[in-house]
Amino acid sequence: MATRRRTASTTATASDDAKIIDLHAWLFLLREKWRLLLCCQLGMFALAGAYIFIKAPVYTAQAVVQVAEDDTNVINIKSVDQDNYKSDIALKSVEGAFASNSLLARVARLNNLEKEEPAFKTDAGDPPKTDAELADVMQRKTDAKLKRGSRSIEINFDSTSPERAAKVARSLVDEYLKMFFEQDTKMAVMANEFLGKQAAELKERLAKSEQALQEYREKYGTVSLEDKQNVTADYLKQLNFKLEEARSNRLKIEGDLPTLRKSQTLPTEELLAMQSVSGLPDVQDALKLIAAKESEFSQIKKRYLELHPKYIQTQSEMNALRQTLERAARKGASIALNSYQAAKEAEEKLKVALQDQQKTGVELSRISIPYDELKRQADSDKLLYESVLARSKETKLSEGLEKSNIRMVQEPLVPKDPSKPNLKLVLPLAFAAGLLGALGLIIVQQVFDTSLRSVDQAESALDLPSLAAVPEIETKGRRRRGKKTPAGLALIDEPGSRQAEAFRCLRTALSLLPAGTPKVVLFTSAVPGEGKSFCSANYAASLAQQNLRTLIIDADLRKPGLGAIFPTPSGADGLSDLLSGKASFDASYHSTKVNGLAFMPAGHRNASPLELFADERFASLLRDARGKFDRIVLDTAPINAVSDTLLIVRHADATAFVVRSRKTPARALQRALHQLDGADAAPAGFILNRLPSKLADYYYYDAGNYSSAGVYGT
Repeated sequence: MATRRRTASTTATASDDAKIIDLHAWLFLLREKWRLLLCCQLGMFALAGAYIFIKAPVYTAQAVVQVAEDDTNVINIKSVDQDNYKSDIALKSVEGAFASNSLLARVARLNNLEKEEPAFKTDAGDPPKTDAELADVMQRKTDAKLKRGSRSIEINFDSTSPERAAKVARSLVDEYLKMFFEQDTKMAVMANEFLGKQAAELKERLAKSEQALQEYREKYGTVSLEDKQNVTADYLKQLNFKLEEARSNRLKIEGDLPTLRKSQTLPTEELLAMQSVSGLPDVQDALKLIAAKESEFSQIKKRYLELHPKYIQTQSEMNALRQTLERAARKGASIALNSYQAAKEAEEKLKVALQDQQKTGVELSRISIPYDELKRQADSDKLLYESVLARSKETKLSEGLEKSNIRMVQEPLVPKDPSKPNLKLVLPLAFAAGLLGALGLIIVQQVFDTSLRSVDQAESALDLPSLAAVPEIETKGRRRRGKKTPAGLALIDEPGSRQAEAFRCLRTALSLLPAGTPKVVLFTSAVPGEGKSFCSANYAASLAQQNLRTLIIDADLRKPGLGAIFPTPSGADGLSDLLSGKASFDASYHSTKVNGLAFMPAGHRNASPLELFADERFASLLRDARGKFDRIVLDTAPINAVSDTLLIVRHADATAFVVRSRKTPARALQRALHQLDGADAAPAGFILNRLPSKLADYYYYDAGNYSSAGVYGT
């Protein structure tokens, strides 16, 4: 007996691996479910068509306004509620203002929408809509949206009338401007009243501060303390300058004072060495004359001798000039002594005058502290009063000016085509909805569908090798699907078909089992309807085509199925008759249309088929059959339906487990295999039956151009 490759504990893991998402498998699944896809698409397009037919056309008019950074003013006067529209938050606030309930209700009333627009009308007998209800309907009809990256706002309005849509869209902008102007005017009036009160208070306070300043001036006998302080400061500067000058003159002479006092006895050269003497004008003039005369005398010395009259005259003049210089020097010394005394006296007087003037300045500074405080208060009150008075006049002037932070850049035009229903949007949405709906249904089917769809999925889930993959039956233009005409012998009816070649592959796979070619092969399945009778009959036919004497036994005594493929005379003996002792072995089987293939039918119905298989006579039957036939094929009952097969499976050399693709739940298959494992009769492999013929390239049995070339044979 063959054994399964892994234990039952690994079955769940193999089943989980089979659930891994395979995009290739999903592609073929969509191809397989094309009818469902088509039905969903047609259904959604039908719904879309009904929607387009029933839905009343809706027209959308659009106005575009641009928000300026500042209010547009006729005159250069700032508004009392000046806003900064440079930020994105301010732009969003303008966008939200177009969706305000007060504006929407106002526009609805103004355009009489509660009587002209169907969505705004009330039923007969109901009270008129309130402003809140009108605004709620307008909210659904109106859309104000700020365009990204710009300062423009699009205002859209939907209506069943194109003219009304354009009219209301324009009205939304106009009424916004009016409301903005009304609010601005109201703010200006309130601000003007406030500024008027403030101006009166400031005027009274200014009068008090100016009166206090004037009283202080009269108290200290000065009209302008600032001018008096400036005069005192200038006089102090002059006194400081004169004092420094007198001190400088005194210091210049004071160094030469000891020498000057002895000037009458000192030589002229020492007198001239003192700056206080040599710097006098008379001395300087005498020195210049002597220098000029000495230059002249040097030239005369070169031309004349000492006794020459010219020489003697010049020398006399030189001596006279020296005497004049000496007198001037001695006189200058006396003058310097007198200048020292005068400078000293002047310095003392200037010091006294400076001290007196400093006292006057200190007194003025003391007086100026409260004076400056009073003057600052008066100036501040005057400046504030003038500012408030000017602002009050500006506000009064701006009350009647229309200002706005927006301007219309696109007038709402009467739309030509309806915006709803939008064919360009409805049809793609219908297509997408149909596709998504079909995919959803397919996914739901797949979630609840635990059947096996491909060879690799079955190998992973069942932990068994694949013996063959049999395509869906197609013969001469008629197709077997579901409960239509039962299948026959593909090897005989269409030997060149894919189905026939699949059974030749099954014959080869069973002949290559590790335990050797089995002589007795048992076919079973988990539940009825898997196609085990069809597979066993065709396998038996493939053996007969190799000139092997083959006996196929219908061992399903409860619901035999081979009789439709191998017809026998009515009332012919069979397996149940042989096991119950009512017929001999040779009388229990019959020839068929396939050369070398004999068929033993189920025979007459027996009340206790399980007891027949439990008897040792079935083993004896197989021993007799082994002696007369080269191969024996057993078609047995489904494992999960009855327990008959579990009693006879131990007599077979190999068990072929038939699985119908896309139908049998995996749990039923696992249950059947578990029972076979309990009977120590693990299948040699499985046959995946009735695979879709149009998806052969996915289900791993496509032979390329071999099938179309007609090269299949026995």
